[in-house]
Amino acid sequence: MPRFYFDSQDGNITKPDDIGLELADLPAARTEAIRGLADLAKDVLPSDGSHAELSIQVRDERGRSVIRTAVAFVVEDVDGE
Repeated sequence: MPRFYFDSQDGNITKPDDIGLELADLPAARTEAIRGLADLAKDVLPSDGSHAELSIQVRDERGRSVIRTAVAFVVEDVDGE
């Protein structure tokens, strides 16, 4: 089975994945990236209270980027008048 690497990014902080996961194929890696991003998002709040960007970039065994998932948190005060 091919090995895929899931590098995470929280704003300007990147955490490379040096271990990776053996998965059946690219669709399985896509599913894992989506689930991983959802798990990451549960544990992260915007650092300045209004905005945060998270992403997971998936690399294949040759180091090529093959998938990128991303989410942005935006908190805005809305004038109710």
